[in-house]
Amino acid sequence: ELAQKIIKMYHGKEYDPSDVSNIDSFHISSILQWTTGVWLPQLLCHMWFCWTVADWKNAINWWSIRVNGEVIKDHRYMIRPEPKKFILVEMGKKKAKRVFL
Repeated sequence: ELAQKIIKMYHGKEYDPSDVSNIDSFHISSILQWTTGVWLPQLLCHMWFCWTVADWKNAINWWSIRVNGEVIKDHRYMIRPEPKKFILVEMGKKKAKRVFL
């Protein structure tokens, strides 16, 4: 309850986990120099969700990676963002970022 009061006092509104504006954003234009998509493990490392190859392999094996709400089970998954739209990438329950082109 105290944490909710502090959040409301600092941000001017209560915390709502379903509010997309609470999620950090990440722009992948620097990664997409000449390709049409980004390999998901590469993106996870650039967003600091995973530190090593073993981290992202375990995350995918444990089905803790979601892209736009869909659980990812493929180690070779490619993300192909569209201009002016974002892709929501989540790892577990606490890590989430909006990915823009």
